[in-house]
Amino acid sequence: MKKYEIGFVFFIESDNVADKDALLGELDLIDEVTPYDVANDGEDWNVECIAEIESKATKNIDNAIDKKLRKLLPNVCWDYHYIKGIDNDYYWQP
Repeated sequence: MKKYEIGFVFFIESDNVADKDALLGELDLIDEVTPYDVANDGEDWNVECIAEIESKATKNIDNAIDKKLRKLLPNVCWDYHYIKGIDNDYYWQP
């Protein structure tokens, strides 16, 4: 298994603070995911996160990481910033 760090952002298309707080509550329950910045840009909430995930995949790591994140967070959408290897030199950026 190789470890990867994933930088990604959630966009909560609502000014509703309760929606943002609900997502942060879900994220607090997931050891692999750390929210590090939460901001309202006037249109929506942006919740920036970093996750550390292990995977056996050596090809199409973005697909493998996507599947793992979907298991952890099945009901929300995000955009990737990057995926980089922690114990290898892999780096992917969309």
